[in-house]
Amino acid sequence: MERIQKILVPTDFSDAALHAYQYALRMADRLGGTLHLLHVIYPQVDSFDAPVIATQATRAQIDAATEVMDTFKEAGIDMVKRELTNIPTVQQSIEVGSAVAVITSIAHKEQYPLIIMGTRGEHSAMEKILGTVSSGVVGNADCPVVVVPEFASPKEILRVAYATDLQVADPYEIWRVAKLLAPFHTIMHVVHFGNGNKKSTTPLLEELEEFFRGNVPALQIQFHQFEQEELTDDINAFAEQYNIDLLVMYRSHRNFPESLFHRSQTKKMSKRTRVPLLVM
Repeated sequence: MERIQKILVPTDFSDAALHAYQYALRMADRLGGTLHLLHVIYPQVDSFDAPVIATQATRAQIDAATEVMDTFKEAGIDMVKRELTNIPTVQQSIEVGSAVAVITSIAHKEQYPLIIMGTRGEHSAMEKILGTVSSGVVGNADCPVVVVPEFASPKEILRVAYATDLQVADPYEIWRVAKLLAPFHTIMHVVHFGNGNKKSTTPLLEELEEFFRGNVPALQIQFHQFEQEELTDDINAFAEQYNIDLLVMYRSHRNFPESLFHRSQTKKMSKRTRVPLLVM
């Protein structure tokens, strides 16, 4: 994975989005990258007899959002600038359309290697609605996405947990994560939650451990296996027990339901994670 030179940061100007923006500033500082703040306005619906009014209303929304964006951008920098070695360059833009479609389209067209955005979880009806944007981006973006919970502690990335269902892609994806986070000098925990069939999964996990011991000896990596109860709760409990700063999940591209971490699972985890979640 090449060095992250630019990061897309969607925002709705909420407290959760501000928290994610501060997280992005810290990460961009360590990675030496720039940020692109993006706000998406849903267009006013043109009625048959009043398209001009709808267009004017959308224009007014854009003007108002532009002012808020300026304030939001500077507020985030002011809150974390004492922690930064070099304040990252931050560009900003306002787009009109459906949030998930616009975010994923821009990330694809402009080849962003990483998206960072906030989430409020599912604690209220409004948060369920807002949560659909972050989970929608997780499910549809073709680049890695970091989802930052609103109340996650702003910690240095020292301990990382990669949740695996023992796929063929694991060695490559773990290597990608290690390359991405190289400036942080992290300790990697690879954890598998099984379904009671340890006879078949233990050799696979041992094989994965042997691969990294033989090919990437400098990588600080530990392996764990537990019985699965409720996956999202299991992962959150592991993160708390091992003081994890960043969770990582891989979006499987397989088309059959036996895959543990298919897109619906990563979308579910993006709404319920208690620490920042990187979805590869």
